[in-house]
Amino acid sequence: MSSSTILNVDSYSHKVQTQISKDKTIVSCDEYNNLSLGLFIEMSSPHDTFSILEVFDSNNTELDSKISENDTGAMMVSLNPDLREVKSNTQSEIIFLIDRSGSMAGSRIEQAKNALQLFLRALPIGTLFNIWGFGSSYGKMKTDSIAFSNKTLKETSQYVNNITANLGGTEIYPPLRELLQPSLKEIPRQIIILTDGEVNNTNEVLEIVEKRIGDYTRIFTFGIGEACQRLVSGIALNGKGKACFVNSGERIEEIVMEQLQYILQPVLTKIEVDWGSLPEIERPLPLFVPPLYSGSILRFYTFLRNLKDLPTTSHITIKGYIGEECLTWKLAFELDNFKLIRGSIIHKLTAQNIISNMEKEPNKYKEEIISLGTKYSIASKHTAFIATTENTDTPVTGGMESVYISPKQSRIEIEQERTAQRVHDIYKDMAALIDSQSDLLDSIEMNISSASMNVISGQNEILDATELQRGLLDSIAGTISSTGKSIGDFFSNMFGSPAQKMETSSNSPQGSDHFGPQTNSLQGNTSHSQSVSKGSYNLPISNSISTPTPGPRASKNENVRPFDTFIILQKADGSFSLKKLAEDVFRTPLPDLIAPIPLWLENIIQNKKLLHKVWATALAIICMENKFPDERSQWVLLQKKCQQYIVSIAPSVDMKTLLDAAQLFYKRAFDSK
Repeated sequence: MSSSTILNVDSYSHKVQTQISKDKTIVSCDEYNNLSLGLFIEMSSPHDTFSILEVFDSNNTELDSKISENDTGAMMVSLNPDLREVKSNTQSEIIFLIDRSGSMAGSRIEQAKNALQLFLRALPIGTLFNIWGFGSSYGKMKTDSIAFSNKTLKETSQYVNNITANLGGTEIYPPLRELLQPSLKEIPRQIIILTDGEVNNTNEVLEIVEKRIGDYTRIFTFGIGEACQRLVSGIALNGKGKACFVNSGERIEEIVMEQLQYILQPVLTKIEVDWGSLPEIERPLPLFVPPLYSGSILRFYTFLRNLKDLPTTSHITIKGYIGEECLTWKLAFELDNFKLIRGSIIHKLTAQNIISNMEKEPNKYKEEIISLGTKYSIASKHTAFIATTENTDTPVTGGMESVYISPKQSRIEIEQERTAQRVHDIYKDMAALIDSQSDLLDSIEMNISSASMNVISGQNEILDATELQRGLLDSIAGTISSTGKSIGDFFSNMFGSPAQKMETSSNSPQGSDHFGPQTNSLQGNTSHSQSVSKGSYNLPISNSISTPTPGPRASKNENVRPFDTFIILQKADGSFSLKKLAEDVFRTPLPDLIAPIPLWLENIIQNKKLLHKVWATALAIICMENKFPDERSQWVLLQKKCQQYIVSIAPSVDMKTLLDAAQLFYKRAFDSK
């Protein structure tokens, strides 16, 4: 049992009504949509460990304190520990999988690089890591993951600076297939994906993630701009991670750093459960216990026999390890104070968990799977069920209807998906309009052929897909307009005047929010192009080599903020260099930063080199708080590493006193300028 109670229940996918009482909470929903039901349940003590004992009753009688001679039972124990403040030295592996396709060119790849620099500096020393990039092909920084250190950070930082969006299209299946190959390494691994694209084999991608994810790997995805909702959400859902979306115009760094705080939390491994003196446990579950991440819930299930012989008191003990430290949770079982539940839900969940373990060797346990599956109505590799009607006199009529149930989504993600569908409909209507204007096809074909795909000779550079979309719209609108046949009404019904939209976006360095970077001209000498197929709307591809005149692009400097320049000064151990701070931040001679070092700090740290690094790191903490308050969510992990470094060098230093001294110097330094 648990002392935790339900405080509130809400849903991000449906409108629900909640009735909360002492013994139960009833949630009802009158709204129907194609979204899976998602609930937020607020508990008074969410990290309590608790158990539920259910006496089997197919009629699902709610509560009964009496146990009869033939009763069988099933027990569930729920573990949801708060591991956020637990210090961890467990080795883990982090793989960054970055979309380097053409559509990431410009501000998106630059922000992704900034995010990578932040990612790296938040990693604990010794963490295994690697950077993969994908497009039409894929590659990786190192053949195998390397340990994080000051040396590898310096090398990797230079590698990140040289990353470009030059790998063509978006093909994520091949790198995922290699990443998810079975491994003998039993260490927690996180795969972090940044992408703005969509693929034509989404089902295959989601399937391979679901089949190969394993027990030690999680996948976190970040969809940028017009990234495919189903792909990004589905990979995270099947990969036991979380999906986040970054709207066009938003900075990537803040969102990914907030998520990294969750990714880097300690991991509980080598978990075992001891059921104590509970009688005749048939098969304690799970047989294999996966690692437990902070914020996740682990549930143990078992069938019990001879409930009449239940002890008056007993203890259930769960233990696991974070690094070398053993953590233990003890759950008291007192029969007199235990509220027994009659029903079948816990029994079904227990059977499902047993079957899930057996399905790792389905042929070996075929008979057991069939027996449990048929007894508790559990679908498995060897069992399936068909719904039938009891009234056989009335024939069932009507056709089959397929309903797509989308992955778990927030309300913002739902709106994004609806917007994406609306844009898709616009393109469909536009293609139909073009197809109906047969007298314009020849003119349009010639104009848009050079906009479809221009290959610059000798450079293997292909135009971004977003530039292609805008170029096509520009050419189509211009061609139809030149003939005197207006399509203004068509565009205004969808998203306003196309001419006005394009003019506005062409004046912006980063182009339109939806269609991406704008080019001033997509003209070129076209010798021959493939014909447009009426009814199929295939885009013509130019067979000639032409050089487009690019419009204004966002330069690299426009995407690098002062904060990015500052944070790159941090080393892998969390420290800063006093010399670098003097040159790049305070812009003052080094002796001006050495002079104000407190005498009491000099007495504690005798080594001058370490003294300077500790003082520089304290100044860096104050710089973060004073110069970059708006980027707090991005530097909170980096500041934590700063403090950990100071404590590792000088455990006796009072942090508040040190930071007060640094704050006083900072104020004087900048007030005088």
